[in-house]
Amino acid sequence: MERFERWCHDLARDCRYASRTLLGSPGFTATVVLSLALGIGANTAIFSILHALVLRSLPVGDPERLVVVIRNQVSTPYPLFRHLRERSQTLDGVLAFRTAPMRLEVNGVTERVTGALVSGSYFDVLGVQPAVGTLIADGDDVSPGTGGSRGPVAVLGHGAWMRRFGGQSSVIGSRILLNGQPFTVIGIAARGFNGTEVGESPDVLAPMMMQTVILPELGNALSQTRSKWIRNMGRLKANADVRQAEAELTSLLEAYNQDILKSPDVARFGPAYRQNVLNQRITLVPGNAGISQLRQQYSKPLWVLMMVMGWCS
Repeated sequence: MERFERWCHDLARDCRYASRTLLGSPGFTATVVLSLALGIGANTAIFSILHALVLRSLPVGDPERLVVVIRNQVSTPYPLFRHLRERSQTLDGVLAFRTAPMRLEVNGVTERVTGALVSGSYFDVLGVQPAVGTLIADGDDVSPGTGGSRGPVAVLGHGAWMRRFGGQSSVIGSRILLNGQPFTVIGIAARGFNGTEVGESPDVLAPMMMQTVILPELGNALSQTRSKWIRNMGRLKANADVRQAEAELTSLLEAYNQDILKSPDVARFGPAYRQNVLNQRITLVPGNAGISQLRQQYSKPLWVLMMVMGWCS
């Protein structure tokens, strides 16, 4: 007890001395305060970027079992997605998506927004529930150019719903125009769900089958085996691990590539292309924080920068 009282006494004495020193030197005091403010501000900014890029998990069910499916690079052809989704025994579902700019028109008012084309499995694999209405499902992602039995449908991001429609549930069933084409609003994404690509928060999501409407410049990309334009994620089954899934998916990729190499068009690319295709492998990386092309490039420098700023502060 006596030692604690002495420590408190010394602390109070040091605080009084520091206060007198700072009050007696206003220029020095201003420099100290400014330095602290800059250091704290810089650390806060760096941590915010680091959190968004590396640390923050997606607000989805059991995010730790999500993986990003990569074949040499993140973007893959749509036929490969279908091939893996229909045959994988180690993944409890595979999803595909592509973010893209869209023109959203509501009641004659048009704005440029961030949108996303998503597979019918997208929300189901993620385990996301709607805030209002329903979400895009397999039945909405069947026919190129029309979607499914409900026709062209769309899900609004929660932020866009609040901004453009005042958060009113009466928007469900209403018509909007995306790139000049009519879509029916069927639901609202959950609050806090900002898609699966870091830095790209979609205001509106539409079925992948509407690619020719949303991204007509890609041609009929849904059937092109060499057009790498979508990103894939999967959910590991409870009894599967990453290595097991990679081995299975690589085996499925090899079978897929063998069929591709049988095409007469492949001969004109030469033996180097053929060997490159045969050497392809599937790798899986953690998908709990979504997909980011910047993560691998900047995560380590950000950690180092944050430690340096903390030490300097």
